[in-house]
Amino acid sequence: MSSAVAVVLVAFDRPDHLRRLIAALDPLPVYLHIDAGTPRATFDRMVADLPSRVRLLPRLRSRWGSFEVVRAELSGYRAAAAEVDFEHVVMLSGADYPLTTADRLQQFLAAAPGRSFLELQRLPLRRWGMFAGYDRFALWQRAVDRRRVALPLPLLKPRGLRLAGGSTWKILSRRHADLVLDAFATDHRLARYFSRCWIPEEVAIPSVLLSPARGGDADTGAFGPTPWVVNWRASAGSSPAPFADLEEILQVAESYPTPALFARKFDDSSGPLLDRIDQELRVS
Repeated sequence: MSSAVAVVLVAFDRPDHLRRLIAALDPLPVYLHIDAGTPRATFDRMVADLPSRVRLLPRLRSRWGSFEVVRAELSGYRAAAAEVDFEHVVMLSGADYPLTTADRLQQFLAAAPGRSFLELQRLPLRRWGMFAGYDRFALWQRAVDRRRVALPLPLLKPRGLRLAGGSTWKILSRRHADLVLDAFATDHRLARYFSRCWIPEEVAIPSVLLSPARGGDADTGAFGPTPWVVNWRASAGSSPAPFADLEEILQVAESYPTPALFARKFDDSSGPLLDRIDQELRVS
């Protein structure tokens, strides 16, 4: 299969929104992971009448805050790399939606060969609290009902790893996707280490990407800023709030240094807002 851009999509629920999201990505190939904990009836609705360009990935129990979220992402990159001669791969959630057409997305990425787009920063990361993110790596930790449980066991950082944090949702160049796959395939200590860190999907791949000893880049010029518009303004917790209207999306997007390519979050009740996005933003 030939496509300059592939999509890895991880979803848990929202079957109506999922179908609309997949349709909005046409004709891009999509590698879809559906959480193994999704109820059977919901799963059946999510996979009903999927187009042939969608490949279902083996299902993992990818609970919030677990390393299985990273495993699902890696399985998508691996499957895409085996089938598609892509130059970029987009990592999406089932709560995302594009603010542009697939054609314009491909044009934007074709003008940025070898460049990835995501939030990415070495520690210290001040927005992560008083310990600037270092507490995420200090002790064995896991999420229980979205709460942090830490064990009094210190973590030993693998050699050559530079600690970093960033966004789960990202666009990786082919070189960076291959780099990440190779790092986790050749050193199984990485998976063990990050599975004991807090919120692995926000630290595992960013740390590898910024570790020269692991093949990553010392120069952050290889990375562009995130093209995701996220509604943190109305959020009262650790997750962004759903967008309520198009004006809210445009207002947040005004502060972004790159074109706004995607937004989150949306759900099955977002149909009228998605209609406006399609009619006013996603027009040829």
